[in-house]
Amino acid sequence: MKKLLLILALVFSPLSVLACSGSYHLGVSSSTRATTVGNTVTFTVNISATTRFSVWDASFSYDQSKLTYLSGPTNLSIQTESSPIKAKTFRYTFRTKATGTANFTFKINELGGYDSGDFICPGSKSASSSLTINAPKEASANNYLSNLVVENHQLSPAFNKNTLVYNLSLPEETKSININANKEDGRSSVTGLGNIALSEGVNTLKIVVTAENGRTRVYTINAHVKEKEPILVEIANKKYTVVRKAEELVDLKPPSFEETKTKINNEEVPAFINEKLNITLVALRSEEGQIILFSYKDDKYTEFKSLSSKELYLIINEDKKVANYKKASLIIDSKNYHVYSDGNYYYFYATNVSNNKENLYRYEKTEKTIQIEKVKIEEKKETKNIFVPISIGLASLLVITYLFIGIKALKNRNTDLKNDDITDTIVSDSKKERRSKKK
Repeated sequence: MKKLLLILALVFSPLSVLACSGSYHLGVSSSTRATTVGNTVTFTVNISATTRFSVWDASFSYDQSKLTYLSGPTNLSIQTESSPIKAKTFRYTFRTKATGTANFTFKINELGGYDSGDFICPGSKSASSSLTINAPKEASANNYLSNLVVENHQLSPAFNKNTLVYNLSLPEETKSININANKEDGRSSVTGLGNIALSEGVNTLKIVVTAENGRTRVYTINAHVKEKEPILVEIANKKYTVVRKAEELVDLKPPSFEETKTKINNEEVPAFINEKLNITLVALRSEEGQIILFSYKDDKYTEFKSLSSKELYLIINEDKKVANYKKASLIIDSKNYHVYSDGNYYYFYATNVSNNKENLYRYEKTEKTIQIEKVKIEEKKETKNIFVPISIGLASLLVITYLFIGIKALKNRNTDLKNDDITDTIVSDSKKERRSKKK
């Protein structure tokens, strides 16, 4: 009922007739007193009264030639609150669009007191705030450092803002350095400072200074951490060096192996171990830079050959022969395996790390499938051994048969020859008798 009376009073009653109930304060402030064209500014309106109010009527205005309206309440004419209040805040955001002085004004036309039903005095009141809008400044192009320091170490050469490359020599096992620097222009930004992790050898560190206008200048520190003498290894006339950094081996750990350390040349180096299989692996780097795992035992190195799939991980034993098959090379993912073949399949002995059992496996290259070879090599061997004597026996029997037939044929021929001789002789004698009679 009170709200209705107040609204009716605001609309129909002469202002001079209404009594005052309490007082209020109106204030306007801006987020900045000076800015440049293109920036945003926010004006904050605060209303505070000595008594509660629930109905109010207000309006605002601004310099439209200098400001572009972005946000803030616009419906301010005779509004009611859901519950009586003693304070209210409005915020208006604009973007500056021209140089000069810009004004923002907020006006209270009336506040209706809730407790007494009277207006809160004064009947109307306005407050303003202004700001200076300047032309945008040209962004700074200064991207120099005023100094560059490595804590507890000396750069070479000494720092000069125009010198972009520096060298730094550090002792063995230096893990990190702390780099500090100051900007010549406070409006620029710098990256690459603070505590920087290092590794053996040359570490190229970049300190990038970005000017306000976006241009960059890069200062470079070549931090050289002295390396230990490499551990050299020669295997099959190829030279390798032992990998000392465990972080280089993170992606090489085989399933069922654990990280450990082992000694090579009285120095501890990272390794992997499978105690059930009694296999210790170390990493060697080839002259081409490739890191390869080798089985290491009794100061001997054997290249670690394995095949894996989603459900299977095999350690291949290249030293174990597969009887009755020819040696062959099987290349999978650019890795060469020394195996055995019958021309159609590849055979090799391997240990399954999931159960530590060694089996004979068969690999089909086209389908790229691996399975345990169920037909035993020994059975094939026995079958072959039975067949060979039988073949030899049959061949011998054939030879004997041919010899027998040949000898018999030869005898028959000789008999025929003799009979022919006899016939000829007889024929000759008969001719002689006939000649004698004629005579």
